Amino acid sequence: MNSWWMRGAMAATLVLAAACGSEVNQDGSGSAGGTGGAGGEGGVLPPQCVVETSETGPYEVTFQFENDGASPAFLRKDCSLEYTISSCEDGYSASLAIRASCSQACDSADGGCLACGACPPVGGVPVEIGAPTTDAWKGMRYTFGKTAEGCTCHESHVAQAGRYQIRVPVYPSDEAAQTGTPSHEVTVNFELPAPNGVVVVPIGQSP
Repeated sequence: MNSWWMRGAMAATLVLAAACGSEVNQDGSGSAGGTGGAGGEGGVLPPQCVVETSETGPYEVTFQFENDGASPAFLRKDCSLEYTISSCEDGYSASLAIRASCSQACDSADGGCLACGACPPVGGVPVEIGAPTTDAWKGMRYTFGKTAEGCTCHESHVAQAGRYQIRVPVYPSDEAAQTGTPSHEVTVNFELPAPNGVVVVPIGQSP
């Protein structure tokens, strides 16, 4: 059975559901940038979304999930950890496709469709106090199409330097992660490029 969070992610929207628990907001954004262009691919960002940088993308970032609360905290994982990233460009209204698993590049010369194995069973990843869990985003986003043979394919785009948001459903137990029943959701705003390439995501909940 899909949880409210899974249904929202499948629809490429980010909707809060207060009935499933509280929301914890952590604003990790820095000082405002100017109105000039930004590195990476895409259109001109609104001024409030711009981050000026001399670095060239892609801007890889490591998310460091930390349990800063007093209760057990679990993340959900099948083929990958469950979280979404959205951009300031559209008011954080839609999640970005940050993975292109089980598809080939649309300009690939290889023929045929990819045969992909099944993901491991869905389960919880415990995040112990004082022992963070990490996951990397390569700073790429993807759009999808079909090859002439009808196979799913993707085009790769460098995520622009700018302001972004990560949303993470947090679970109180391994069983809750398996059934898709989070206790709360954490939201953290961050910038690309991130300082030292790291974004800390506190996922704990106070009693």
